[in-house]
Amino acid sequence: MLQIGDHVLTKCEKGWRAIFSELIAWWLHSKFSHVMPVVSESGDVLDITLPKPKITSLAEWFNGNYRVMILRPVTPLTTSEQIKFISTAQQIRSRDYDLKSFLGFLENNPTRDPKKINCAEGTLLCDQSAGILVHHDGVLISPQSYDDYADGGLFQVIYGCNCPTPDDFKALVTK
Repeated sequence: MLQIGDHVLTKCEKGWRAIFSELIAWWLHSKFSHVMPVVSESGDVLDITLPKPKITSLAEWFNGNYRVMILRPVTPLTTSEQIKFISTAQQIRSRDYDLKSFLGFLENNPTRDPKKINCAEGTLLCDQSAGILVHHDGVLISPQSYDDYADGGLFQVIYGCNCPTPDDFKALVTK
C-alpha cells in the first residue's frame, strides 16, 4: 500500500524517452532520472515535468517501459504532516518546469530561474514542509542525485522493479 510521503524514482528503459532519461541519469550520476512524491494512498503522484507540474496516477509508470523504485520515510508521516505535504504539492502545481532546471543542482547557475522548479526540488520542498529533512553525512542537502534520497537514512526501499506492468500497480495499491 502506498503512503502519502513515499517517493517514486523512475527511469525510462524503452522507447524514445529512454534516451533523454539515460542522459539525465548520467548527468546526475544516478540510476534514476525522475522523482515524484506520492500525494494519495490510491497512487496519485506530483509529476514535476514539462510543461507544468501536475497530479497524476502512478499507474502511468507501470506500463512496462520504466524502472521503478519506491522509497518510504522510515518514520511515517502524521496526519498533520501529510496535510502539509499535500498542501505544498498543490502549491508547486502553480509553478513552471524549466527544462534547464536540472542544471539548478549546480551552485551559482546563472541560467536558473527561481520561479521554476524541477522534480527533486519539488520533492524536497514537500519533504521539508512535512518535517522530513534530507541529510547526507550529517549535512542538510539539496539532493545532488536522486540516489541521495536513499542514502540519508530517512527512507527505506519498499518496492523495486524493472519495467512493471499495470497488474503490478494494482497489486501495489491493494496490498
